Amino acid sequence: MGAACAPIYANYIMAFWESNFVFNSEFWPYIKFYTRYLEDIFIVWQGEKIISEAFIKYINQTVWFLKFTHEVNDDRISYLDICLTYVRDKGSLVSKIYRKPTFSNLYMHFDSWHPGHQKRAIIKGQMVRAARMVSEEVDFQLELDFMAQLFLNRGYPRHMCDEIRKEVQFKRDGGIFQPILKSKDDLFSGTVEQSRGNVHFNEHFLYVMTYNADAEYIKIIIEKNWESFARLKEFKGLAARKPKFIFRKDKALKDIFERSAMIIDNVGNRNTGNFKCGRCLTCTHILTTGKYIKINNIPINILGHYDCFSVNVVYLAKCQICTAFYVGKTCRRFRERIKEHLLDIQHKKPTNALSRHVMAHNDHSFKFFVI
Repeated sequence: MGAACAPIYANYIMAFWESNFVFNSEFWPYIKFYTRYLEDIFIVWQGEKIISEAFIKYINQTVWFLKFTHEVNDDRISYLDICLTYVRDKGSLVSKIYRKPTFSNLYMHFDSWHPGHQKRAIIKGQMVRAARMVSEEVDFQLELDFMAQLFLNRGYPRHMCDEIRKEVQFKRDGGIFQPILKSKDDLFSGTVEQSRGNVHFNEHFLYVMTYNADAEYIKIIIEKNWESFARLKEFKGLAARKPKFIFRKDKALKDIFERSAMIIDNVGNRNTGNFKCGRCLTCTHILTTGKYIKINNIPINILGHYDCFSVNVVYLAKCQICTAFYVGKTCRRFRERIKEHLLDIQHKKPTNALSRHVMAHNDHSFKFFVI
């Protein structure tokens, strides 16, 4: 999901869909347990296999814009990042962490230029996740061994991994980080819920600074001399509140050396409009514009400089033959979104508006520009 609002729309559409086509369907009595996260659905089915196949066929015919892929298994199923296994001889459910076959160890490297407490938090967060999601103690120990090796491979010191592991193990044994799924009855009765302690909200004076080699020393100096700072008139009213430090990310090498997409003319002014980068095949589908263009007698002012590599843009696809046009937006590079449209047109996908137009008019084509 590229746009920030995409999960909200997906959740809204899926909630509307399930209310109209699942909860009120003839198949609902066969569903013993149903849950959904955005467009991912998990169902425990109680009924004959032929009826479940009819249900899958039914949901794929409810609306034209939704098509579901599915996985059916009597003993084991993976949903999001959890794997559930039904142990028949015990009549119980066992939960483990699930990782896709494409999983790669991309946790932050220990040599990365980040505060030490963030690196500790990554290890602890992953181990707490394991404590909550892995139901069996033997599997939990194996998961901790696997995680520790992942972090060791990323340069984290063994003593740090062992120290955090002991802390998480102690709190799991004490019932603080207890497994979410204790038995199959927890799942089917709807009693699965996370244990939460009392939450206290404290107001702090927030000190935001870019993380650098001296950041930790500055933090120590301010904390050590906070009483003196609090007497200053600029800090009036904050004497009783200790500061909370927040570090923001500094520029990476990519941010420093990456070529700017902004083109400057000979007198130092920025060129406004849409331009071809001259380095990719997508350029042939870009409509070059100045800072002003008319579409179907509608004037449009182009306020910035845009090319194939521009991101976070609202764009317009204009038919080169008729007056049809399409408006969309993307958070990714403009060229990536154009490629998707071109592939949909090539494969004649009915879910794409541009593809439907070209299918209806074979000699029509589109060009793209940012508005």
